[in-house]
Amino acid sequence: MELIERYLNDELSAEERKQAEQRMSADPEFRRKLEVFREFRQIYSEDSQSFRTLLKEVDEEYRQDRKPKNHYWLIAASVSLIGLLAAAYFLFLSPVSQPEELYAQNFSLPADNLTVRGDEDQQLLNEAMALYNNRQLDEALQRFDAWQAQHGDTIPVVFYSAMSHMGQGEMDSAIEQLKTIMLDRSADASYSAASRWYLALAYLKVDQKEEARSLLHDLAGGSSSYAGKAENLLDQF
Repeated sequence: MELIERYLNDELSAEERKQAEQRMSADPEFRRKLEVFREFRQIYSEDSQSFRTLLKEVDEEYRQDRKPKNHYWLIAASVSLIGLLAAAYFLFLSPVSQPEELYAQNFSLPADNLTVRGDEDQQLLNEAMALYNNRQLDEALQRFDAWQAQHGDTIPVVFYSAMSHMGQGEMDSAIEQLKTIMLDRSADASYSAASRWYLALAYLKVDQKEEARSLLHDLAGGSSSYAGKAENLLDQF
């Protein structure tokens, strides 16, 4: 079973693969097992723990009940069992993705649309955004904080500061800043929608699924560019 799994995952060396193919030619039992599991592998992803577990369970069952005269009957029974389990798995038992996994799949730092040119007073902000674009987030945060100390909070600066905190894994700080934007009635529609999306992701990261779900429902029912993404993410947890 380990050899079959490695073969299907294309993890064999050239020599091992040659030996496996020679075994398929000489051993009908081995070839039949490989064909069966190649078919059912299409149901389960390559890295699915469920597939590997079923693979081992069927192999153990076959080894315990092995009888030469019933060889093909046992294979057929195993295939039928896997088919039933697969149907039940997808209809009733399909595991939801873990919150941190969903966060990792959906989070990326948004592009810079804040850079200001030609104003000496904005130099600090330009430096902050240049560092942000280079993923030097700790240094960017220092300049965002310095700029806010001089000029007070503005929604774009608070947003990119929150993104820098998220990029650093500092969810508590990011959540507080994004909540500030979300509750600000003067916020531009694009920043309002973006703050909800990233706040939902931050809540997922800290395993506050109900808070995340509420925000995603709001986004999915709206007309922003995040509506489709929110609806898709809702289907995954």
